[in-house]
Amino acid sequence: MIIYLIAITVFMIQCFILFYIYLSQQKRFKKDMQNPYEPQQDLNQFFYFILLPCLNEGKVIKNSLNHLIDLKGRMHIIVIDDNSTDDTVSQAQSVAGPISIIQRKLPNAQTGKGDALNSAIPEINRIISEKNLIQKNASSVFLMLMVFSVATLFTN
Repeated sequence: MIIYLIAITVFMIQCFILFYIYLSQQKRFKKDMQNPYEPQQDLNQFFYFILLPCLNEGKVIKNSLNHLIDLKGRMHIIVIDDNSTDDTVSQAQSVAGPISIIQRKLPNAQTGKGDALNSAIPEINRIISEKNLIQKNASSVFLMLMVFSVATLFTN
């Protein structure tokens, strides 16, 4: 019987400790969660390459690019058209901003998303050289590549 009383007492003490920790951290948690999508760090310290492979996305590409351009930070968007048969390229060209368009033609086109993404590597190298993103004595380089599927972007 005494063992059960000790176990119940220890359990209640643990509950009170956890409840105290919850209450003490609640204010900090609410403050952090007021705007969870606001970046905590300066996004301009990095340069982002956003790769957007697409095939027959003429209806949604313009809206997607406009939303991507509105994102904060230094970036360059690379649209990789995989031999679309609709107006995907003309819709992408109508959007102003830091956008490059790579057009893949058959037989090299439509061989998979990996091949489409790999075709952007020369363009990324060109932009890195053009914008002097790598200093001569840089010990390390961090590039953030973000790959999106157009159909899942900003569908509202």
